[in-house]
Amino acid sequence: MIGKLAWKNIWFKPLNTILSILLLTASVAIITVLILVEKQFEEKYQSNLDGVDLVLGAQGSPLQLVLSSVYQVDDPTGNISFDSVKVWMNHPYVKKAIPLAYGDNYVGFKIVGTTPDYIEKYKAKIAEGKVFEHNFEVVVGADVAEKLKLKLGDTFKGTHGSAAEGEVHEHGEYVIVGIASKTGKVIDNLILSNIPTVWQMHHEEGHEESQDEEAANPAHGEPGHVHHEEEELAENPAHGEPGHVHHDDEEVVENPAHGEEGHVHHDHENDMTIDEPNMEITSVLIEFKNKMGVFMWPNLIAQNTKMQAALPTYQMNRVFDMFGVGINALKYLAFGIMLISGISIFIALFNTLKERKAEFALMRVNGAKRHQLLLVVLLESMMLCFVGYLFGTILGRVGIVLLSKASESDFKLGFNPMEIIWKKEGLLFGLTLLVGLIAALIPAIKAYTLNISKTLANAYSVKIVLALLVGVFLFSFKNQSEIVTFDTSKSIVAADTLTWKMLGEIKFMKKKHASYGEVDFPIINTKLKKLAKKTIVMSGFIVPIDNKNYALSKNVFASCFFCGKSGPETIMGIKFKGATPKLKTDTYLTIKGTFRPNETDVEDWIYNCDNAEIVKGK
Repeated sequence: MIGKLAWKNIWFKPLNTILSILLLTASVAIITVLILVEKQFEEKYQSNLDGVDLVLGAQGSPLQLVLSSVYQVDDPTGNISFDSVKVWMNHPYVKKAIPLAYGDNYVGFKIVGTTPDYIEKYKAKIAEGKVFEHNFEVVVGADVAEKLKLKLGDTFKGTHGSAAEGEVHEHGEYVIVGIASKTGKVIDNLILSNIPTVWQMHHEEGHEESQDEEAANPAHGEPGHVHHEEEELAENPAHGEPGHVHHDDEEVVENPAHGEEGHVHHDHENDMTIDEPNMEITSVLIEFKNKMGVFMWPNLIAQNTKMQAALPTYQMNRVFDMFGVGINALKYLAFGIMLISGISIFIALFNTLKERKAEFALMRVNGAKRHQLLLVVLLESMMLCFVGYLFGTILGRVGIVLLSKASESDFKLGFNPMEIIWKKEGLLFGLTLLVGLIAALIPAIKAYTLNISKTLANAYSVKIVLALLVGVFLFSFKNQSEIVTFDTSKSIVAADTLTWKMLGEIKFMKKKHASYGEVDFPIINTKLKKLAKKTIVMSGFIVPIDNKNYALSKNVFASCFFCGKSGPETIMGIKFKGATPKLKTDTYLTIKGTFRPNETDVEDWIYNCDNAEIVKGK
């Protein structure tokens, strides 16, 4: 009864109701889109970083190199010598090196020359067929096969460059020998071959130029015609016709056309191989077995080669930092719209209440309780908010569908509109209802006290509601990002028990190592050794190692051991107690944990802090 009455009262003034619902719908839709995009965007980009500690490529923009090599969403910075880069691929620090070579596409999908390790890296399986073995054999990603309706045995010709409208290669034809399983990663939108296929495709372009020269030769019998030894074969009547002259090297058995019975396939004897000298590739994805390579190689590569070493974790952290600023700005806009919606609901209920005093008085005369009047007003506001949230959630997912279509066209990156993020969307639902509750609070109280106190000043009511709405507004501006926040409520934080000056008091001795040859082994002083397995407090700057691990640095990233301007004693490895928090590069923190010095394991940090906890963040 009360619910039915509240629903009818909502539409007492339909224009006010529609305005309130539209404002709520807009704010909820924007926040829903941001929640889904932020989570799925970061998940997709982080998942593609697994197993890639460093990218070797041509000099240029490091971010461009990472985007083109890891995510395949940009043009490469250029090519590098395969002979030169093989030296680094075989370095003792390297666990796995995956070379990439590309420059062509098929209907906008990149054709990438690589090794089967690339398929393994993304944990893809061969759903149909087999892995490529010979030149011009390809494995297509699941999305490529689905969108282009490709199947095993299909053939196609590639297009030069990254644009689908480029020049088609007429001299080479790819054949599909495998279709990869769906992974949700970048490999789903790629066409993979071996590297010699890419070389041979572009090497044979030189033969086309020779054919163009032949086309410019005047016809036989015309002035200026140049005779060739092969021309007499063209004048020789066909095999089996009168006047045909046989030659010693003539093939007696003719090869039927492709697809016909008796057709003999190419035996690949003339194919280029991976051992061809003086060839180029685009880049190499490096995974280290010794994480010290992450720190040493950028500076080492820059000083000794004409290549560059880009750190994908650092570059993508920069992208996410910039991306996060825009996300937060849009969130603030959405919360502002929600605030305006709350004010709209309040004004509508407050003004309607003035016109419905007689109605409420009549309800009291007929036996309605005070709390029932209060409940009617609250239900009206809650119903408005529920309808606004429902429409906003639906509209937000429609927006995700449209955004996904645009991003798939430009970046081969899709979003799932059906995913429900229960925690964040639940909080959004609660916040929406809270806005409605606070907006209805004053009108509900006035309805409750209608026959008891009619002296409640409007000015006082306005002051109360403004104070409540300001509280909601400030609550809305609370940072919603997943960046970890730290409890600084304690006025006293333990002073550092270990300083970078103390860690810097170290010596090194050169010794032979079974895997790495001659290595500088640290000699840790007695004072630091006494702190082993004891709790220490240490401050420094956060430096990302990969997408899952961090280290504490004496200096900021731009001048830390990462870029070769400091020694390994300026870095401390961190193993957090429990789940690893997400931290921004160069965040200054104070951590507490168990100190573990290391003099023997060259694949580990010299200094480590185990079971670490963050006690202070700035």
